[in-house]
Amino acid sequence: MTEHEELQQIVGRLDAELADGLLDALKSDPEAVRELLWKEGFIGTVEEHSEPDLTDAEVALLEIIEELGNPKSSGEIQDIIEIEHPKRLDEYKSLKHRSWISDKVNSLVKKGYIGKYREGREIKFTPDPVEAVRRWALHNDKFASELTRSDAEVIATDTGMRLQTVRNAIQSLQAK
Repeated sequence: MTEHEELQQIVGRLDAELADGLLDALKSDPEAVRELLWKEGFIGTVEEHSEPDLTDAEVALLEIIEELGNPKSSGEIQDIIEIEHPKRLDEYKSLKHRSWISDKVNSLVKKGYIGKYREGREIKFTPDPVEAVRRWALHNDKFASELTRSDAEVIATDTGMRLQTVRNAIQSLQAK
């Protein structure tokens, strides 16, 4: 039995008014239904990375970013690469270019591999999206444990992180 058939069976056991309302909600705003089920604890996080979608150079950049202790700007990341990873520069010439680094860190953010937030005028990148959401909350005078669905949408818009990445990060923060 497919997941869809199983869902239809479950809905079939509900009274007609509730079933119609649920089906209408699923058709008009499936993300809102997913959010409700997530908030109520019926479903968990959605896996971010189902298959590899990175080039070798992006993987190398991701490995460097994952070694960072504190959030860094794309310029700071490039400086670290030049000083601490000269072999990577020889291997991947594109790591020498600030514009390539900036483009690729933003791509890694959009793919859900790393986090991003604004700190004053600077954009900072973190190896962990959860840390980026925590810092976003801090810089926006919010408690991470009290973030809501509307906050997730605002954070995703502000940071360029995927909405699902932000939702997963909020769930992780609230579980602590």
